Amino acid sequence: MGEIRERSNVRLRFVGYIANERLDRRTAAVYGDDIGWSTARARRTMAAVSEKMGPGGNPAEFEGRGYVQSADPVTTGFTESAVSRVEGQIVYDELVPRNDYDGVDIVHMTREVNTANPFALNLMRISVDGKPVDDPNKSIPDVERCTDVALDHARIEFKYDNLRAEPRLNVTAWPRSIRYQDIPETEFAENLVRFRLYTNYHSFIKRAEVRIFDDATSVHDKPLAVIPMNGEGMAQWQANFPSFSAPVRELKYLARVYDENGNFDETTPQPSPNFPFV
Repeated sequence: MGEIRERSNVRLRFVGYIANERLDRRTAAVYGDDIGWSTARARRTMAAVSEKMGPGGNPAEFEGRGYVQSADPVTTGFTESAVSRVEGQIVYDELVPRNDYDGVDIVHMTREVNTANPFALNLMRISVDGKPVDDPNKSIPDVERCTDVALDHARIEFKYDNLRAEPRLNVTAWPRSIRYQDIPETEFAENLVRFRLYTNYHSFIKRAEVRIFDDATSVHDKPLAVIPMNGEGMAQWQANFPSFSAPVRELKYLARVYDENGNFDETTPQPSPNFPFV
């Protein structure tokens, strides 16, 4: 400062910066935002340095820039930093040539930060759907909750679709209960059950079948019946057991599909129609 004392208005300037991270609620309640927090840090640094300089020290000023770590964000962009700091600068006034913008007055804006008393803050707060009940200030979780509630009322859902098709294979049976044999005197077959295949890779399937097992038998054993399915994924089976033991006989079934090379895929075993009639 002594080397440039002939310059106009030589002084110290303290510029505060804040690490690029979200403020917690207590800090935001005291300083307002990142600009207020960095300005308060710069002011405390200026006060500490001025005290060391003693009476009659050089004039000083301070400002806070918050998260903006670059001196020229228009050219260099908003660079980030994980460290909060205060920079000390020695500055002076210098006349700038008048630009071509006639009639434009540039006014330097200053901001005085009045911090709140941290001991007077209401640390206990109640909010309903993001709206504070006993505290007029909102925190970041309150804002997020208000956004969620507003989207829910608007009936808008955000989903991620990676355009990946998951293979699906399923089979259903109807009815759920049949007779162990048909009654010839009746008009309808009481022992008939129909199966329907559902899949989203039908073009890769060469043939399909339904395999029926006793409920206590492993699906790797020989099935009681193997019913081929037609090209539309439909099949039907008529039970024909010589005898029946009450109360029911429980079976299970699964669908197995094959490609042209003989590779197969199958569903998990499902409870098959049982036989409650004697």
